[in-house]
Amino acid sequence: TADLHALRHLKKVAQRITETEREQKISKLILSGPDEAAHEFYHLLPESLQRLVIKFQTLQLNALADEVLAESFRVKRESEVSDENTLVENVIEKSSYGKDPKARLGIKAVLDELRKGRVDSLVYRVSLDMNGSECRECDILFDGTSERNCPYCGSGKEPAANLIEQILVRVKRNGGRITPVDGQAAERLDSKGGVGAMLRY
Repeated sequence: TADLHALRHLKKVAQRITETEREQKISKLILSGPDEAAHEFYHLLPESLQRLVIKFQTLQLNALADEVLAESFRVKRESEVSDENTLVENVIEKSSYGKDPKARLGIKAVLDELRKGRVDSLVYRVSLDMNGSECRECDILFDGTSERNCPYCGSGKEPAANLIEQILVRVKRNGGRITPVDGQAAERLDSKGGVGAMLRY
């Protein structure tokens, strides 16, 4: 029957997505199509993939590919904006944990944690631009207001143009995550120095 054929097709698609997830990590899923079919398909997915579904997107079977893509990109961006806002609020909240903060805000504090190797994830405003300096000997970065010589080894320092780019390189090198934000999340972060970090321990 037509219903049995449709079910077989949904099972094949579910299997294909499961295999794809094993090969290349999927972080979010949007299920598009007629409402009943989308929900039926959801229940064919393993729980690990069900947890990745961020929205059921009701579309007709005859929807054009461009329409599906446009709506999917819109939903994806809405999810990203929500994630960015949540991340910034988490950093702000955890930076206020008294003597043992789980996050730090502002360039001076972030550079200090980067020096200690404690930056697990970095969040910063898109297009944030600031200059600083770098120790010639011990490779430590400093913001533009620090003293002339390195306070750790006493060596001289040289200018470090585009300090944020230098920070990104080091965070990546240490296995940390990086999230640039704009819009409302960036405005909120700007009020706290434009950059923040979640700490490893």
